[in-house]
Amino acid sequence: MDMSILSRAELEAYATACSASPLGILSGPAIRHELAPLSGPVDIIAVDWRKLHEWNDLLGYDVSNVFLAEFAQTRLGTERRRLLRFAPARRPARIDIRGQWGGDELLFAVNAGDGVGFLMRLVSALDTLSARLSEAQRQSIQEKTGGLIDGFAVAAVLIASSTDAYHWDNRGQDAGDASRAVAECGKLKAGVATGERATSGAAGTIIGTLPTC
Repeated sequence: MDMSILSRAELEAYATACSASPLGILSGPAIRHELAPLSGPVDIIAVDWRKLHEWNDLLGYDVSNVFLAEFAQTRLGTERRRLLRFAPARRPARIDIRGQWGGDELLFAVNAGDGVGFLMRLVSALDTLSARLSEAQRQSIQEKTGGLIDGFAVAAVLIASSTDAYHWDNRGQDAGDASRAVAECGKLKAGVATGERATSGAAGTIIGTLPTC
């Protein structure tokens, strides 16, 4: 797109569209932009929502996205705020950055020390959301996936106290702990290959950790 031919209003609308994901969190480009200046330490959590394609087929895209969006907006604590870059020195900034890294991949950054507790909240949210499914829906997803899941499940990776949340490497590719955590989610969920996407992979929710770079 030739940005030079857009009016100011069009540029502002374009920037807004680029910053927001349909899930009500940051878009892929926006979360990378937010993570890049962080010097840390921060806790990084990458999440891969299991079998999104099958959920879309079963529930319909719109309904499936409602569940995913509610999960993505799980509260860190009693309140949720974005990073306050210029918070007064007497009040430490609360870091709560969350975005749709891409497709079924979500990325969260929170204050160092908050990651384990927040990850447990995310796992608990899976149970809460799954309880809203009917028995028929749960049985259907179990059949579709060959028994790999019978409710909402994720692959999640925590990197504690990261001081390199995100940067671009010398080829302009994603690098840093956020990128490493997302890649590790892919490895965790790989499991057994059956030749069919729906029935390939590991069973249930899988949680892992990685050391910092």
